[in-house]
Amino acid sequence: MPEQPQAQLQGAVELVRTDITMLAAQSRSWAGALFRAVARKDKDVNIAYNNFIEIFRQLYTVIKHNAEGTGKIPNWAEKQAAYDKIFNRVLMGDFMPVTMLQVYDEFCADLTKCGIYDLSAGEYVGLSG
Repeated sequence: MPEQPQAQLQGAVELVRTDITMLAAQSRSWAGALFRAVARKDKDVNIAYNNFIEIFRQLYTVIKHNAEGTGKIPNWAEKQAAYDKIFNRVLMGDFMPVTMLQVYDEFCADLTKCGIYDLSAGEYVGLSG
């Protein structure tokens, strides 16, 4: 018997939630590694920075294309322009680990505020339910 459209949709939604949860967890892990490397002036700051940027960019893509539709961040267009400007600087080769950590802190607040990611529901309730 073929899977019903509603079940397929629910499965797709759960897959997206899992993906966002994994990206958020990885981004927090790499943010911590980058913070440590910057604070200690470690030689591996480039490795932590590159991994952090890679994961952060993936997670930002999720919010960039979905936050406006939630209507929960009133000044989203301004924030998106600011985030895009920073990522364009990274793309052009600017090395700015401290700035990226500061931006990431604000970004996590926006990610949670717009409801795309819920730390407790996504990582704790979801794992036990």
